[in-house]
Amino acid sequence: YFASLTSMPQLVITRDAFETQIVQVFYSAVSVGFDNSEFNFRHIWGRFTEGDGRFSAFTDYTGDVFHIFSECVYPSVAQTMPDNKYHILYETDNMPGNSLQPTTPTHDPVLNNMVYLTVSPLPVDVNENVGQSLEISQNYPNPFSGKTYVEVTLNKASNVSMEVYTLTGQKVAMNDYGFKSAGSHNIAIDGSQLTTGIYFYTVTAG
Repeated sequence: YFASLTSMPQLVITRDAFETQIVQVFYSAVSVGFDNSEFNFRHIWGRFTEGDGRFSAFTDYTGDVFHIFSECVYPSVAQTMPDNKYHILYETDNMPGNSLQPTTPTHDPVLNNMVYLTVSPLPVDVNENVGQSLEISQNYPNPFSGKTYVEVTLNKASNVSMEVYTLTGQKVAMNDYGFKSAGSHNIAIDGSQLTTGIYFYTVTAG
């Protein structure tokens, strides 16, 4: 990445119900104890400070069992919190480093996934809990006729649903898959009622 051990910072400045300023930083950092025997993986970390300047403990937001062999990089955090939660997107795969740099890449090209993570802000000195993490694979087969499948990995049990949209943003399908346990699940998209074209889907957990 041509970056330091801690890099790719994202900063969010908000105020709580008492108008106290909260500064939250998220970043990708090399994580001791998570490796593939050659290189350490990067995880998404963070900490925050309130108006008095006291910082919380460092928190690994991707330190659960589903990210033991996950390289988590390029965090992107929304600057607004309409539901009082931080909304994070990051990229992950199962190999440390990347296939483009440095001059001799650390590995061959592999499949990357974009992960959506929500984090609830907590006061300083309260133990932080990792929010719902949702990892979604590329649908397969693609292109398809009939049915295609998406692998969804949850770090917590929750209800799972999906919405399908056209390129113009029109919602053309909504599927409720019910309550799913933590772990990986294959969910189906029925395209038999869809006209030929390009579609986007959004998977929601919780």
